[in-house]
Amino acid sequence: MTDNEIKRSMISAREEYINIIKSELLGPGSEFSLPDAEHELISSTPTSRYSVGILFPQGNEVNQDNDETVELEEADNSAEITDSASAEEPIADPVQQKKQSTYAFDETADENLDEEIGMATQYMPSSMGITFIASGNTNIVRGSLTFATYRNAKIPDCMIPYWPDDPDTYTVPPELAHIVAYDKEVHALRLISSVTAKEARSIFERDTIQENEFNILKKIIYRFVDYCAMGYVRVPHEIPEFVLDFSHGDYVDDERNRNLDDTDAKLVALRRRIGAELWSVTVMLVNGRKESPVKANRCIFQAKLKVSSENNDFVFAESNPHADTTAMDSEEQSLDLLYRHKKIYGTGLGTSVSWDINASGIGSIWSDFFPTVEIPSMSFSLPQNGLIKDEELSMKYLSDLDPTDRSTKLASMRSLVDLYRNWVDDLERAAATLDSRYESAAANNIGECRRAYKRMYAGIDSLEQNDEAYTAFLLANRAMFMQRIHIAMQGSMSKTNADRYPGDEEIADRLHGMDYGRESDDKCRWRPFQIAFLLMDINSIIDDESPERSIVDLIWFPTGGGKTEAYLGLTAFTIFYRKLAHPKNSNGTAVIMRYTLRLLAAQQFTRAATLICACEYIRQDCAQKRHKYPSYPLGKEPITIGLWIGGSHIPNKNVGTGERSNSAEYHLGKLQSVSSPYYVRNEKERHNKFQVLKCPWCGTKMVKDDKNGRLVGEWGYNMSGGKHFYMFCPHEDCAFTKRLPIQIIDDELYEAPPTLLFGTVDKFAMLPWDGRIGAFFGIGKDNRTPELIIQDELHLISGALGTVVGLYETAVDAICGQKGVYPKVIASTATIRRAKEQCSVLYNREVVQFPAPGLDAEDSFFAKESAIDYEKGDYGRKYVGIMPSGKTKAMMEIRTMAALMQKIYTMDLSEEVKDKLWTLTVYFNSLKDLGKASTLVDDDVKDFIVRTANRMFTGRRLIVSADELTSRVSTTALNETLDKLEKIEYSKENEAAKRYASNVLLATNMISVGIDVARLNVMLMIGQPKLTSEYIQASSRVGRSFPGVVFVQYDATKSRDRSHYERFRSYHESFYRFVEPTGATPFSRPARERALHAVLVSMMRQMTGMSEDKDAINFDKEYFADTIKQIETFVTDRVTGINERSEGQAKDDVNEIRTEIEEFFDLWQSYVDECNGEHPSVPLYFGRRFMVNPPAGDARRLLKQYNSSGKDSAVETLTSMRNVDTPVSGSIIVWGITMSEQVKAKVELNKVTHSVRAAQAVLQYGVGAMVDFPDQTLVTAAPEYWSGTSRIYDDRFAKALGVDYFALPTNIAYARFPEWYFCPKCRRFQPLKNWVSEYRKTAKPKMLERDEYMVEHMQCPRCRQDLVVARIVTVCESGHLNDFPWVKWVHAKAKKPICGNPELKFKTGASGTEGLEGLSVSCSCGAVATLRGAFDKDCFQKLDEDLGTNQFRCDGNHPFRHTKEKCVCYPKTVQRGASSVYFPVVHSSLVIPPYADKLNAKIEQSKAYDDCMTIISDEDPEEKIATITRRLPKWVDKIALEIGALHAEVEKILTQKWLDPVPEGVDVTGIQYRVEEYTALSGKVGAVGSGLGDFSREEMDISEYGLPHIKAISLIDKVRVVNALIGFSRIQPAMTRNDVGFVDVKDPDTRWYPAYEVRGEGIFIEFNQEDIDNWVETHPAVNERVAILNRNYATSFIGKNHPRTITPKFLMLHTLSHLLISQLSFECGYSIASLSERLYCAEESDGKNMAGIFIYTASGDAEGTLGGLVRQGRPDAFPGILRKAIANAKTCSNDPVCIMSRGQGRDSLNLAACHACGLLPETCCEERNAFLDRGVIVGTYENPGIGFWANID
Repeated sequence: MTDNEIKRSMISAREEYINIIKSELLGPGSEFSLPDAEHELISSTPTSRYSVGILFPQGNEVNQDNDETVELEEADNSAEITDSASAEEPIADPVQQKKQSTYAFDETADENLDEEIGMATQYMPSSMGITFIASGNTNIVRGSLTFATYRNAKIPDCMIPYWPDDPDTYTVPPELAHIVAYDKEVHALRLISSVTAKEARSIFERDTIQENEFNILKKIIYRFVDYCAMGYVRVPHEIPEFVLDFSHGDYVDDERNRNLDDTDAKLVALRRRIGAELWSVTVMLVNGRKESPVKANRCIFQAKLKVSSENNDFVFAESNPHADTTAMDSEEQSLDLLYRHKKIYGTGLGTSVSWDINASGIGSIWSDFFPTVEIPSMSFSLPQNGLIKDEELSMKYLSDLDPTDRSTKLASMRSLVDLYRNWVDDLERAAATLDSRYESAAANNIGECRRAYKRMYAGIDSLEQNDEAYTAFLLANRAMFMQRIHIAMQGSMSKTNADRYPGDEEIADRLHGMDYGRESDDKCRWRPFQIAFLLMDINSIIDDESPERSIVDLIWFPTGGGKTEAYLGLTAFTIFYRKLAHPKNSNGTAVIMRYTLRLLAAQQFTRAATLICACEYIRQDCAQKRHKYPSYPLGKEPITIGLWIGGSHIPNKNVGTGERSNSAEYHLGKLQSVSSPYYVRNEKERHNKFQVLKCPWCGTKMVKDDKNGRLVGEWGYNMSGGKHFYMFCPHEDCAFTKRLPIQIIDDELYEAPPTLLFGTVDKFAMLPWDGRIGAFFGIGKDNRTPELIIQDELHLISGALGTVVGLYETAVDAICGQKGVYPKVIASTATIRRAKEQCSVLYNREVVQFPAPGLDAEDSFFAKESAIDYEKGDYGRKYVGIMPSGKTKAMMEIRTMAALMQKIYTMDLSEEVKDKLWTLTVYFNSLKDLGKASTLVDDDVKDFIVRTANRMFTGRRLIVSADELTSRVSTTALNETLDKLEKIEYSKENEAAKRYASNVLLATNMISVGIDVARLNVMLMIGQPKLTSEYIQASSRVGRSFPGVVFVQYDATKSRDRSHYERFRSYHESFYRFVEPTGATPFSRPARERALHAVLVSMMRQMTGMSEDKDAINFDKEYFADTIKQIETFVTDRVTGINERSEGQAKDDVNEIRTEIEEFFDLWQSYVDECNGEHPSVPLYFGRRFMVNPPAGDARRLLKQYNSSGKDSAVETLTSMRNVDTPVSGSIIVWGITMSEQVKAKVELNKVTHSVRAAQAVLQYGVGAMVDFPDQTLVTAAPEYWSGTSRIYDDRFAKALGVDYFALPTNIAYARFPEWYFCPKCRRFQPLKNWVSEYRKTAKPKMLERDEYMVEHMQCPRCRQDLVVARIVTVCESGHLNDFPWVKWVHAKAKKPICGNPELKFKTGASGTEGLEGLSVSCSCGAVATLRGAFDKDCFQKLDEDLGTNQFRCDGNHPFRHTKEKCVCYPKTVQRGASSVYFPVVHSSLVIPPYADKLNAKIEQSKAYDDCMTIISDEDPEEKIATITRRLPKWVDKIALEIGALHAEVEKILTQKWLDPVPEGVDVTGIQYRVEEYTALSGKVGAVGSGLGDFSREEMDISEYGLPHIKAISLIDKVRVVNALIGFSRIQPAMTRNDVGFVDVKDPDTRWYPAYEVRGEGIFIEFNQEDIDNWVETHPAVNERVAILNRNYATSFIGKNHPRTITPKFLMLHTLSHLLISQLSFECGYSIASLSERLYCAEESDGKNMAGIFIYTASGDAEGTLGGLVRQGRPDAFPGILRKAIANAKTCSNDPVCIMSRGQGRDSLNLAACHACGLLPETCCEERNAFLDRGVIVGTYENPGIGFWANID
């Protein structure tokens, strides 16, 4: 089939595929659909079969959390079925050894924080609805409704399709004639009497049925068994017209809309007036039954609401049709203009919505649980015209390979610009007809278009007048043409043989016959925008004084539009022009290309390398006496490219021995020593860090491979003189067989700076560490500084990363401009908002977008939206939205992945079409989620595929382990995966040859950019990415060459996900419009504290020649006074410029910055003076040589890494621009055989795959918690077993908790738990000790020496398959954690005694049953049991009672300590991911004055203080005071000397710390503890300005905010928060040590708790107490609502242990806090988990009246805000955020059920608040998501005026 034929077939195949998935997830149609889908018969409960669009009876909690994978059975009367339709073992997957990847840490990879919200105590959805705007009379609203219920199947309902050979004469075998009859009219077997599994088994065991029918009849009869036990029949319901009467009020809930069609369905409605004859109308369908537990026949399925203007007295109006443009900024006005044709007519509530409405508002709107939107593709070609032909855009035509004269070629370019100018003229005429509201935006856009074409004309003029510029233009086109030729050559050769090795004859023939003058240019043409961009920037490059050189030109173009090619063309032009125009100064780096992702840089590097090879080929040819092509004076220095990225993926130095050296010499030596094909892959995985695996010029592989047991190929890497690394092409006929113009080793790059430097922005964090970097900027040589800096994917340079990059950019800009000429800056993106502000803070320059927008988003001349027309083969990418109902995130992942893979397998398609839909790409927002999914694919997904196949009597798809494209994958593994994706297609021929196309590809944000594989056309996105830009980038990776489809699985617990699902159509039809504004705050106080000193060091080193690490000692403040002044002026001028450009949005204090600059240089001088004052003097280094180990006593360093070892006073400095949190690595404890035998061994775990964040190690993965790693599940061990910690001090907090200090983990210990694992192939199921014993008997000695305890590769010794951990465990209320009693269970349920040698197997049932009935355990003795009933309350107690035993009580196990204690409880069965497994008890504290004092901080950071604290902690408590008193003078001397402070000041602080009496009864959760913080936050203590170390506050002028009820707003731009883990509980959350089930994490003798600290920022809001009092007094209904909560609390488990009274004030403050955090996250793109709340609420009776909220940064690394949060607290931002938060609170997806609730969530401790409206991730909330109520914020349906904020304008 041709590509066009495949595309046409795929269009219909895609539609069929989407409908099949819809039938599978939403229904109906998931089984045989007899008599039809509308009345389908299914063999399991519809609540377990379907996952979307279910409305449950009210008041049913989910009872499961997002990580739980197995659905708990609902209450029904069906019997347990332990028999199976097939006795044989399931078909095994193809045996393919799972790749053991060597993972590496990637400094450029962002890892999202956990945003999980506990689902277990939330209600299942009971309502759905739509909201629309109506213009006209809405007193009566009419509509229609369809939905379904399911009833239990009866015998006459049961039939299954059957097609015997001769239907007319067929008779049922006599053995089955009493059970079934054949109906030849419908070709089906009908059930005529009930049948049981036992009866079916007895029939088929006789083996009397004919062989040709035996298997299929067996399946059918067992399906009838399922129907009899749990069959359900669909009952469709239709309400042709419902009537909602608003004439008596704006809320409708009347009798005639209840019990619709004799069901529990009812309709309610709400309307609000929003203008004259303009109404917001909400219509809701509600399951009116209140019943628990859930019964399937009481649920509502597949509902669809529809409202039409046809039978109503109104028309529809678009949402926000006449927004006030005067309140918009210029960009918002432009978007309003561009998207004016994209109308939004409604939003869903718990569902999505679609419509068919014309411009007059006439039409229909309806709900849609399975929304589908097709986004048209973009056309980038020339419009039809008479001015210019496509051939005139040929790179060859525009090069010197074409003899056409200069004037003709430039005339072609003028024709292109003329065509664009004509289009702009047409715009101007069209603009005159627009509504006046668009006048300003249209004028601005047209003005920018005119500015663009004038620059193009000017560029052409320069090419006409400047010979060197024109020559450079010709050469750039020639180089781009040659690049295209060579890339096409490699692509065509790879189709016949992907792997090419030295000596390849086809390569030799192609290269020998290559004549570029004769090569076709059919596929070597510029897209109009690319050549236009080049023309526009000609003058920016050739004229150093051009005003355009100081502009940032932003290429803003859709994904797939060819942005990379555009700036590669400009790069080639720049390189050649520099060579021609500045021959004496042209050496060194001319162009710098920067990326944000390491893997993107590496991928684009290969493409750019081909261009540079072309440039160098041209230069070499010019240097020949007998040149083949036209010759020019391009000099003797080669044109080269260099890759400059982090050391995790590249050896950053030439020489060095041993693995830790990470040198080219070491890694190359390892590769060159490989002599056996058996080892080559593993050695490449570990040691090939050289990135370039193929020659970019000819495609010859530069590595050795194992080919059918032979070692083939040659290494294309070598060391010149044993000291200098270089690359070469191993093919002797390649032009670069001696040396490629490519370098990747830092040592070599600094020695010979490349012409084109490719790097990540993170690498520039090394500027202060390594003075040699100045080589790239011409420092120390006569070279010009770089001419051009290109920043790709600009949208990723935002938030915390953008803030730090912007700060370092100050140094880059200063160093670039040292020789008087600044570089041109180009940025590119497909998705960005607020580009002007972004470029201002990053580059302090004006920004110009290209192409400039016109009047319509669909047409910018250079990119035009294509109309979808299937007949013409014009199609778009389809997006499908899925939001689960009553299913956890993990369950939905499993079901959706299984459906997407299995259904394409069973579709009747040609191999060519099926191949394009075969590989499922699954996109995750974090590596953590991806790691979990990898385990799911190996176990649960395969199991569900089996069930799906068995359900339909089809074969099942055989899948091997998932492939992975993530930042942690090595270069070798990455390229293998990409090769597999591109070159191994699905075909029966390939499968027969055991060449398996990729089944499932797991990916994170690295796939968002730079991946283009034609076979990838199906994607499942797990969750809405944090930013729309990321969503667009990631989803656009599929369907680039063929019709693609993106399924988006939303998380119902996340507000961002729900919002995008409910607005699915409007969002997708114009999602570029919804790109969140990005921002950065490089000179905010938190940012300066983190990195300003690094900028100063970078500038000082390059301006004074301090290139060596040892040169730090040469600093002299007086000698360098002029340089310091120059630096200060440059920095402050930049800050002033940014402040001015930001139009008031940035207000960074220049005077403060001057002070900080002076303070840092004073500090540096003091270090120099101290070192010189020693006898002999001590060297002072910058610190690069001490990055691994701190300096010894004979040396000091100026800088040290964040969280590095060593307590010296060096300044903490970034080595990456993202994280300051060091990943916490770990080791596995191998316990002894008995409980008394403790640690037998410790085995270090992989630092990448088995590391966690410090915050995770204290919170969700704290001591006693289970941690799911990619290959195994572990329990975090007690802190006494940890290998490394770093101390944290907070005296106020430590005294309150009775410890001496806290400790941040740096290396955690883990215990192996659960013990039980099974093999997914042979299904054997046994404890780890048995697996390890088996492994140790069969493993080779070398393997045992390396991995004695089977830690590295947990595989079945027989099958070599990765083992899968048991899904369930047991916990008890005393805090114990045990393995599920598998052996006891299977024998007890089978009513058999435990056999002598139980050998278990874990199986998936063949019946296709969902839930626990489908999981069974069998023993070799014949005992079999499913897991049905395992989760029942008191199941173990009932078993003991039934059996008369006492064997099922809790084992009393504490795996985190390897201890057992007697326990009388009966345990509870839970899934590993259940929230009830682990409730950490975490206390937190703000470090406030005087504890936040700078001197106090310096004392605590000193080594001497650490030493003192060690002595104090080890001292006998009764002797402690005496010891301190006796030693205090010496300790004071020692600490004062180390930190350079006055003796008296140090003594005062130490006395206060150690000798002041500890207040009795201090409670960290009590009022008095909070009062101290409240006093500091509100400014009642000295906490103003920057003079304090860890606390800084700015009080705002509240009159500027215009907000009611708020007394004051303070911006806390510096605050330190310490979070300590003191214990945990299971089943029920504990709050204090005295609570039932509390387990202390440490031994009584241990004097510290695990903790982590955050240095962040926050917004403190104080409320007017009088307003609150007045509100409570005048609204009795408020007190009534609060009384409900207090009653619920009093009867709860926690309430009985901790009595308290919830007040209206507290309820209002807490709810508002949640709403604000959600809105801040949604508006600004912050991870919601990066923010946290702190509530200050008390009455006069408590001793202090407090009413405040503190919202602060809860993360210190890439998810932090670095000034961004404080920025949102300013008057121009915060009022809007508050108003939007309150407006959004007026409606919830679960209304009216939510707003009318009298108790929901855990212990019914919330009123109108659920996961759809008011809940946050558990880590954000102080009250575990309790005590929330929207009603006290915005009012209720019945009483809208009771909301405290109900009347805010």
